[in-house]
Amino acid sequence: MDQMTLLIAYVVVAGGAFWFFGRKQRQRAKEIQAQRDAMKIGDKVVTIGGLHGEIYNIDTVNHTVDLDCEGVILTFERAAIHHVVTESAATNNEVYTDEVATEEE
Repeated sequence: MDQMTLLIAYVVVAGGAFWFFGRKQRQRAKEIQAQRDAMKIGDKVVTIGGLHGEIYNIDTVNHTVDLDCEGVILTFERAAIHHVVTESAATNNEVYTDEVATEEE
């Protein structure tokens, strides 16, 4: 009887873990889909390959997005968009340089 109780406990713990992690994964998938559905022309995005660009056109029929990457228009599947860069994150990308004092001889 002890072995049966132990087996049931293992099954309950494993089932609970699968349910918990599956739930988190489904929530994350819903968040990603909502973000992709909310994309609009002019948004800055990053693809799953790390390419940064601005949305030039959205084709809802073919599920594609045209990105303007420094003047080059590239077409990607909507699923290839990793995330939309928020305005606050875009403004925090300032480059700081240290001025180096040089001596003239």
